[in-house]
Amino acid sequence: MLLLTRDAALRARTAYDLRPEDVTADLREIRAMTKWDGSIAVPTTPRMRPLLTAAVSRAAPGTSMVDALASRPVRSHVREHPDTTMRHRLKTLQKRLGLSHWTWHDLRRTAAQQLYKGSGDLRKVQSLLGHKSIVATLHYLNAQRASIAEDDLSLFASAPTTGEEL
Repeated sequence: MLLLTRDAALRARTAYDLRPEDVTADLREIRAMTKWDGSIAVPTTPRMRPLLTAAVSRAAPGTSMVDALASRPVRSHVREHPDTTMRHRLKTLQKRLGLSHWTWHDLRRTAAQQLYKGSGDLRKVQSLLGHKSIVATLHYLNAQRASIAEDDLSLFASAPTTGEEL
């Protein structure tokens, strides 16, 4: 979930709902739906590809790749309310690691800021985020929040798992 929201700028719900059929055979793109029912093709990063390989190989067609990677069976209430559950898991893990509070959407915002910083292309950022309006994209870029540091993500990657992994 962290890489899908931080590196691919997907919304948490979109990331949670990804299925094996949403990833191209070469693992270089994820095809996802925007909240406006549009379709976007999101490039993957090299550090995402091993995770996608594992997820695609474990998940049955039509099932969530996040569920397939879970260390224990996903309970039905998680499937019914993934937004609340994933928000709770992120908060619990942040507290355990002593990190400042940030949200799944902050990760998406960070990806947008980094892409704009690197490319200077506002339309490219708009396309990646799947926004209808350039105003929404500008809102992301002007948000008064600091970017999520790579150090924070590396702490998550090295954290011992207790079934609360993301």
